[in-house]
Amino acid sequence: MTLLSTSHDALPQIYFVTDGSVDDERNICHTLKTQLIKSGSKSPRISTFGLGSYCNHYFLRMLASIGKGHYAAAFDTGSIEGRMLQWFQKASSTIVSNVSIDAIKHIQDFEVDSVYIPDISAKYPLCVSGRYNGKLPETLIAKGHLADMSEISIELKVQHIKDIPLDKVLAKQQMDLLTAKAWLMENKELERKAKNKPTKQSSSPDELPAMPLGGLAVGFGDVAATTENLTTGFGDMKAAEKFVMLEKAAGCCSRMADCCCCMCFIKACSKMNDQCAIVMAQACAAIACLGCFECCSELCCGGSN
Repeated sequence: MTLLSTSHDALPQIYFVTDGSVDDERNICHTLKTQLIKSGSKSPRISTFGLGSYCNHYFLRMLASIGKGHYAAAFDTGSIEGRMLQWFQKASSTIVSNVSIDAIKHIQDFEVDSVYIPDISAKYPLCVSGRYNGKLPETLIAKGHLADMSEISIELKVQHIKDIPLDKVLAKQQMDLLTAKAWLMENKELERKAKNKPTKQSSSPDELPAMPLGGLAVGFGDVAATTENLTTGFGDMKAAEKFVMLEKAAGCCSRMADCCCCMCFIKACSKMNDQCAIVMAQACAAIACLGCFECCSELCCGGSN
């Protein structure tokens, strides 16, 4: 952090990737927040990526929020490459930094869910959620800095959308940020706010009630598993469901050697990269053409020279 803070001609980026957790994660957040405040607008950006369930994803989300970076995660090994590539592209394509919205002058109790508004990245929309009391004006001003540190301001037209339930669309993001805040500050009020269940009943018989988002919750990490260096922090260590029926049908080749088993061949093909698959497809096509040529020569020419 100290080394990167001396950079004056670029916006430093720190990419933090982990598959585990440690004991002093709250102290890490508080320490980095103090250093980033001292560094000012040119402070290094911190983007975090969590691998598996042994890392504290709320710590990583809060660390990225403090560092004005981006958080992402992969909970199965098959999605690591794609998610990490998208995360890296998003974090490394900053076009506007130090974003602020001039709304405090117009309304009261203006609160944003994230600690800081993240930087704007090319080709990726910026979604900021929060709450306020009062009446919004017709326009707001968003300010930021370009790559040459010149200031840019954009006039935002306020739109009150009733057809799209934005509170429900952003519910997952708000719950995660509130939970991360409650974890960092050990605030029971924020914790109750994050766990609060809606009591409003549906006014229309055609309107479906809110359903819990099962399977989308992340954990607070496992320090013991990290210390023991266990390797089962992913949810796909068991055989994939799409192979269940194929495994039941694997008895057809039980009389053959295991190395020639069709099930093993299918699993091997599923892990094959694109280049190897293209080469094998071209080789199979060439063999098929040779077979067709031999067949035609036998039928048309009668086997004569």
